[in-house]
Amino acid sequence: MKKPAQKRSKAQEIASRKWAAAGRAKEAAVRAKYRASHHGRNPPRTKAQQAATRKWQRASVAAAAARRQGKTFQKAKARAAFAPPEFLPDQRGFPSWLNCNEIYPVCAAAAVANSLLFQTGYRVSDKDILMMHRLAGGSESGSAIEDVLEAISEPGISWPWRLEKFWRADHDLIVPGLVTGMQLGHGSHAVLSHANGMVTWGSVLPWTGVIEEAWALEWAEDLRYCMGIGHFFQAVFGFRNGDGNSPEYLFWSGAGSDLAYLTFVAAAIGYLRANNCHVKRCPRIGRHEFTEPDTGTKRKLCWRHHPEVSTRQMTRERLHLYLGDKPGKG
Repeated sequence: MKKPAQKRSKAQEIASRKWAAAGRAKEAAVRAKYRASHHGRNPPRTKAQQAATRKWQRASVAAAAARRQGKTFQKAKARAAFAPPEFLPDQRGFPSWLNCNEIYPVCAAAAVANSLLFQTGYRVSDKDILMMHRLAGGSESGSAIEDVLEAISEPGISWPWRLEKFWRADHDLIVPGLVTGMQLGHGSHAVLSHANGMVTWGSVLPWTGVIEEAWALEWAEDLRYCMGIGHFFQAVFGFRNGDGNSPEYLFWSGAGSDLAYLTFVAAAIGYLRANNCHVKRCPRIGRHEFTEPDTGTKRKLCWRHHPEVSTRQMTRERLHLYLGDKPGKG
């Protein structure tokens, strides 16, 4: 946070100290009240407080490691560099790399998504990349890599893979698969390290810029997602994952195309409903009309429920149809 340009008066400083002291006293009173009613135990910490503690612990460990190596610790920096104008669309390489950061300042989230694709083969959608950017508190100025990793490590994201752990790596020793933060000529950027360079803007490009930080990620299969009903339907209907294709396209070009056959089933059901026997729960076809003497209502009844059509008469009519008037001589 930047300090105010104008100096604060003594009255303002005194008011600030009183306000801070009152806030600390209120927090202490809340903790004391909770301990009194819960046998001396401290109140539970929120998920945001726990995430902040883990973030500062990692920062302190990384700062100590940097001091031991005689380096300067790099604080978290928002990454939001767009593709330069000279990068033409026809210069893209392997088309399966995610490139949502060509339009929005989400290069940190796109680098993490490419890490998931690189390690597991699972491809997230552009909506998921934007969701990661929003969860990390990103804005038009981008988002920090550490904030994105911290946001997706919390439960609540419905993916078949989860981020099990991540740690800061040595940015002087870059190996394939690291989410790397770097400074380009036109801004800060986040990429995925590759054996042939860096993965960014949907392609593998040669290394450019100054590397400032590197993160190693470890992904594990999320059993809670695999056992969910949503995963079951996605696997059955074939739109769980596609190489560059949207779930809507995968559904309508796969299992969704079979929905046209339901029209034949609906037509058969409609015919049976219109021509079956009017007696409840009778599955036979109503071939005989019957007029109720009291109301004059006409109904379609089968041979079993029609009062004027007997089984013997039906048998006689069928024999007459097949054998004629003189059985044995026809």
